[in-house]
Amino acid sequence: MTDKLINFFIKLRENEPKDTYRARVGKFAGIVGIVLNIFLSLVKFAIGFITSSVAITGDAVNNLADSATSILSVAAFRIASKPADKKHPFGHARIEYIVSMLLSFFLLLVGVELAHNSIDKIFHPVKSNFSIPIIVILALTVLVKVWLGFFWRKISKRIDSNVMSATSADSFSDALSTFAVLVSALLSRVSNLNFDGWAGVLVALFLLINALRILNDTKNKILGTQPDLNLLREIQNYAYSCPEIIGIHDMYIHSYGVGRCFATFHAEVDGKKDLFVTHDAVDNIEKGIYSKFGILCTIHMDPVITDDENIDVLKEQVKNIILDIDKEFSMHDFRVVPGETHSILIFDILVPFHCKTSDDEIVKLVDEKVRSLSPTYFTAITIDRGEKI
Repeated sequence: MTDKLINFFIKLRENEPKDTYRARVGKFAGIVGIVLNIFLSLVKFAIGFITSSVAITGDAVNNLADSATSILSVAAFRIASKPADKKHPFGHARIEYIVSMLLSFFLLLVGVELAHNSIDKIFHPVKSNFSIPIIVILALTVLVKVWLGFFWRKISKRIDSNVMSATSADSFSDALSTFAVLVSALLSRVSNLNFDGWAGVLVALFLLINALRILNDTKNKILGTQPDLNLLREIQNYAYSCPEIIGIHDMYIHSYGVGRCFATFHAEVDGKKDLFVTHDAVDNIEKGIYSKFGILCTIHMDPVITDDENIDVLKEQVKNIILDIDKEFSMHDFRVVPGETHSILIFDILVPFHCKTSDDEIVKLVDEKVRSLSPTYFTAITIDRGEKI
């Protein structure tokens, strides 16, 4: 149903950029949220006034907050779709994260205020008057919120939107909180006991938990998270399809919001091959990664010697030394600078984030073991913290 609704109102234009279409879909989803949430809010404010229910009134405030969120999401998609400029060379897509954070702070304030009012209602109860028509209306609002949750979840997957994902989760939380109010109304009607204050506390807890979850998720997005390992493997496999690439290491993906990803990695290439031929092949990989994955990529070429048996043997020995220290370690970018009295072995060691051993301790341990192979060997070791792809 969501796809049909989107296709009916938001038709894909010929040769339309993905960012423009994504922004139009996001704005449409926001407008749907504004209309429905304002409608639900007005209905619940009326019911809360009639029944003197703090829980329903709190739920009405929550719906009003949701409509404000939808307004923010429309503004966010409008700003996020703006192209890069002099002040913002990486575009404006991260505005979605800022909007999500504003949403979480707003929900925290609403949740705290509702909790305060609900606790006061527990100690100073006021009899609520729930009629059958009101209970039916509440049940219908639950169904509307559930539909909105699925609607926004579908859109969040379709356009990969952090704001829509947070809004979807918030809608499901709203449906659950309204359901709690509905149960409270039924219990109050059957038992003549007042559960309204307790239901209000429950709604407040849903709000606070959801706000903290959104805040944490947004915080991680702003600080930067580990890229999807499947995506890293796909990029790596694509690069290895080029025969000039011997090895890949130090791959990083930086996200500045949806559709604003940049990648860098080092590619080991045969040092004896024609530099211009190799550079052309690497350049084609960069273009292919952008075409296939939509990621702007910069590749650093590391020339290595591939036909020296002595270096190959030494490389294998150092590799085994590192694996003996920790099976999760790995080595890359190995090269040797020979000299009359000594040789310098230069290499990087990839160490997982969870390893507690300090970089200095690892360097010292590896250096001692390499020197045991020959006192003429000196090391220049760089420690990289990361995870194997």
